[in-house]
Amino acid sequence: MNGYNGYIVGGGRRHSTWIAEVGLNPILTTVPENKITEASVKAFPNPFNNFVSVNFENAEGEYMDFILYDVTGKEVKILMKEYIKPGKQQLSFSLEPLPQGVYFLKIFSDKKVYTTEKLIRN
Repeated sequence: MNGYNGYIVGGGRRHSTWIAEVGLNPILTTVPENKITEASVKAFPNPFNNFVSVNFENAEGEYMDFILYDVTGKEVKILMKEYIKPGKQQLSFSLEPLPQGVYFLKIFSDKKVYTTEKLIRN
């Protein structure tokens, strides 16, 4: 059983409606969140003006999402969603339109979520 129970109402050429049956026994999964240390990931310059670079080493190739958040936890900008090859990496991001403030970069992979130290926009 795949956990998706339901049926389609209508079957018109352009529109149909999926009626789902929702159970009360959800399967919870968690993704471990690891704090990135300066030894593994370095964001510079910090404070930054228009661009920020991120150096890190990726042990294995995997798809990663780089997403910027403000201090309230609101997603500000998706910087990149790409396959990152294994090895040492340096990525640079233009953050020119952002207002002054404090931001956090979260890096998501299939296995982990990493959060950088705060990034300060001058």
